[in-house]
Amino acid sequence: MQIIFTDGLGNEMFQYALYLVMRKKGRNPTINCCMISWNQVHNGFELCDDFHIDRDNLDIVADGKLIKHITPLAINRFQRLLCFKENVEVFNPGVFKTRKPFVKGYWQDERYFSEVKDEVRQSFRFRGIDERNLALGQEMENRESVSIHIRRGDYLKYSFWQVCDPSYFKRAIEYIRSKVENPFFYVFSDDLEWSADFMKDTGVDYQIVDHNRGKESYKDMYLMTKCHHNIIANSSFSWWGAWLGDYRDKIVLRPRGWMKGYKKDPCPAEWICVDTDEL
Repeated sequence: MQIIFTDGLGNEMFQYALYLVMRKKGRNPTINCCMISWNQVHNGFELCDDFHIDRDNLDIVADGKLIKHITPLAINRFQRLLCFKENVEVFNPGVFKTRKPFVKGYWQDERYFSEVKDEVRQSFRFRGIDERNLALGQEMENRESVSIHIRRGDYLKYSFWQVCDPSYFKRAIEYIRSKVENPFFYVFSDDLEWSADFMKDTGVDYQIVDHNRGKESYKDMYLMTKCHHNIIANSSFSWWGAWLGDYRDKIVLRPRGWMKGYKKDPCPAEWICVDTDEL
């Protein structure tokens, strides 16, 4: 059985978590990166570059021009026959019993990997964090730090990927101010200009984190894990930034609703829902 890996880092992390569960259950899964090779999003397959995951210990299907081009076309054309495809509206444990050759989905739900949470945390230990980010992470650990993830970029291109509007971030900031004494906000975004314009009118102390770009962008997730509290976007990237944080009394705020038209909620129950006018 092959697990289809696709899209950016946050989604690859959910897919890898499913891979770990399948291994625990004795299913001997293979990681199929053909979709990533065929339609690369962001930085491609980057788990082994960003985390202490040894590529030599993974069973990966990705090489060969024929495989890269034919496999995605075959999967898309014969999806019902070949794939156990995730229904994003529900949690479906049937994925663990399927006998179909491919498993395709995002699996954005903690329940899919509840059996291996410790192994997941161990796997996602960050690699190659430089002195500048280590120092900033230490600063975050020593104050009432709050990460804010403002994702716009690719979300603005498609109506399905709804952008969290300013009302959400304003409400989330006010909630933090009501619960946390002297919070300091660290802002992560793929739209730095918009974020700077928004933050200057919030009346809070903040810093725009703007130095981790391109293949270094995973270091923003590392910094999110160092913050005491998190205001996430409807994004798997900041979902993991919050989930991997280990501050004992952390507050995580998330938008009520994840994607337009879908009722399923991928967030842990203890994370606090904040209304947003758009979702």
